[in-house]
Amino acid sequence: MHIQDLDFNSLYPSAFCGIYNKNNPYTGGKMYMVGRVTKHIKIREANDQEYRDTKRKEMMNIINSEDRFSEEKGQLFIASVKCHIDKNHINQHINFPPIWRKRTYKTDEKTVGKFTYEKMQKQGISVNKQVTKLTSLLSTHDEYMSFSSYYLWLLIDYCHFIIDDVEEIVLFTKRTAFKPFVEVMAEKRQQAMKEGNQAKQLYFKNIMNSSYGTDGQNNEKFDKIGIYYIQQTYLKQLNKGFTNTRKICEDRYLVSINPDSFSAHKCLQESIFKQDNSKFWYLCFIYFFLYKCIDMNRVHFCCMDTDSMYLAISGSTIEGYKQQFKHVIKDQQFWDEHYKEWLPWEGCSIAEEKKLLNCAIESQRESIICLAPKYYSAIDGEIDDVIRMKGINEKNS
Repeated sequence: MHIQDLDFNSLYPSAFCGIYNKNNPYTGGKMYMVGRVTKHIKIREANDQEYRDTKRKEMMNIINSEDRFSEEKGQLFIASVKCHIDKNHINQHINFPPIWRKRTYKTDEKTVGKFTYEKMQKQGISVNKQVTKLTSLLSTHDEYMSFSSYYLWLLIDYCHFIIDDVEEIVLFTKRTAFKPFVEVMAEKRQQAMKEGNQAKQLYFKNIMNSSYGTDGQNNEKFDKIGIYYIQQTYLKQLNKGFTNTRKICEDRYLVSINPDSFSAHKCLQESIFKQDNSKFWYLCFIYFFLYKCIDMNRVHFCCMDTDSMYLAISGSTIEGYKQQFKHVIKDQQFWDEHYKEWLPWEGCSIAEEKKLLNCAIESQRESIICLAPKYYSAIDGEIDDVIRMKGINEKNS
C-alpha cells in the first residue's frame, strides 16, 4: 500500500480561462465562462398548474438539449433542481459521492454518530446546533440546489443523475475573456520555474489563484472610509451607519460609515461557475481517466480537497511507495494513449508538467492518517511526518 497525492495545476484559473481540452465533451471542448443574462424562468407558488407544467417542461428541455455538445449552440445556465442518483446505481458512486454542496444539519447524536458526538462534548465543542458544511452527497435530500450547466450535464450523463423537479433556471451568454490573462500568467510562471526563481514563480501563481477570490468579493458592502475636517466629521457622526472616528492629524479625522444599502456591481455568477467548473473538471479526471484505466477496487480515496486528492493504492508489495499507478492499471492501452493528457511523465518539460487542466504529482508517501477534512498526517520512512491542518480551530481539534 502506498499514498499518491495528486494536485490540479491552478484549478480555478484553469476552470475559468476557457481553453480547449478534448476530454471536455461539452460546448466543443471549451469550458466557457458566463457573460450577461439572456433569460430567466422561475416557477412560483402563485402560478397555476398549467403554467407551472409548461415552464417546467421548457426548463427540462433546456437542460437536456443535445445542443450541449455544440460549441456554437451550447447554452450556459444555472438551474435550481431537486435530484438524486438512481438507486440501481448507488453502489457505483458510494465510494465517491459526486454531488458536492454545502448542507445545513444538526450536530445531534443521531446525525453525527455516538463517537463523534461524545468526542465533541469532551472537547467542549457545541453540540445540538445547526452547522453548514461542504458535503459529498448522493441526492439533494429533497431540497432545491443550484447547479451550473457543465456540472449538471456531467452528473446526468455519467452519474445516473435523475432530476425530480426544477424550480428556476437562468440563461447566460458564454465567453472566454479571461483566457489571455491566465495563459500569460501561466507562461510567466513556467518561465520563472525554468530560471529557478522561486519567488517569481510564486508571485505569478498567486496572481492567478487570487483572481478568483477578487472576482467573487462584493466590496460594496464594506465600510466606507473618508477623511474630513472637524465640521464635516461632526455631521458624519450623525449618520445612522456611523461606526468609528479616528484623529489622524491636527485638523483631519478618519470616519468609517457602514452603508445602509449598497449595489452589487460584481458578476457573482462568475464565482458560481468557477466553483462548479472546478468540480466538473475534478469529476472529468475521475470518470474519464481513473475509472477507465485504473482498477478502483485497489484504490481508496483517503482525503479530498477542492483541487487535490490523496489516494491509497494497493500496488506491489516489493517495489516501494514510489510506484505510482504502475501495478493497478487495468487497461494498459487506454493508459498509454491518454495518461499524458492528465499526468506528468518522466522527462517531461516544466510546461508539460504545469499545463493548465492537468494534474501534478505533489508527493508520494508510505501511509497517511486522515482525521477530518483538511486535517491529515502523511508519513514515510525518509523524511519527517508532514502534518496539515487547514482551516481547523486548533483549540477544538
